[in-house]
Amino acid sequence: MSDPLLSVCQVFAGYTGRDVLRDLSLDVHKGAFVSVIGPNGHGKSTLLKCISGLLRTGSGSIRFSGDDVTGLAAPAMAALGLVHVPQGDMLFADMTVQENLMMGAYLTSDRAVVRRRLDEVHAILPRLADRRQQLARTLSGGERRMVAIGRGLMAGGRLTMFDEPSLGLAPVIIDQIYDVMTRLRESGRTIVLVEENAMRAARQSDRMYLLDNGSMAWQGNGEEFLARPEVIRSYLGG
Repeated sequence: MSDPLLSVCQVFAGYTGRDVLRDLSLDVHKGAFVSVIGPNGHGKSTLLKCISGLLRTGSGSIRFSGDDVTGLAAPAMAALGLVHVPQGDMLFADMTVQENLMMGAYLTSDRAVVRRRLDEVHAILPRLADRRQQLARTLSGGERRMVAIGRGLMAGGRLTMFDEPSLGLAPVIIDQIYDVMTRLRESGRTIVLVEENAMRAARQSDRMYLLDNGSMAWQGNGEEFLARPEVIRSYLGG
């Protein structure tokens, strides 16, 4: 097997002197769909913040595409092609859908590349083409989440991380979001998904990592997870 695109090795990290992540290690290979699951408040979002440079690690290392990127700030990580779509939508409320999408491509100066990415986003998320001149603050919750996903795709990253993209949405919208992620996976994109709905994530994950109190409690593929009801009961209450 080839070397991982992303490698997190023995990371400790947290806030105000308290570790949230404890000796955490995981690998993500190019083209893989990897899910990070676990109870609420057990370090999933903190992990993504460490990887994307929004939070410094206390110790341990992070490697991306073979290079040690430990300690790099978020702008530098984004420039390397690591895209973080955070929890919620965090849109520019008084900008249009089109303007929000274009913000995702701010590091790209080639207009032809930006145009191609925009066409791809509209193909995957056609509603955004219909809403292109609408202000973000006037959108529904599901539409706002779609814009946030589309903005992340506009960055054209080599690895895209989604933090709870289905949180708080109606089931029909969740289905649409998972359909988008399925299409992204089929196109060969590398995806890391943080998700509380572990059963849903398991059905399309190549690899799953279960966090418990900031440490690795279990890892395996989606089929192995679904075949381990004791894991689900012990850590997720299902």
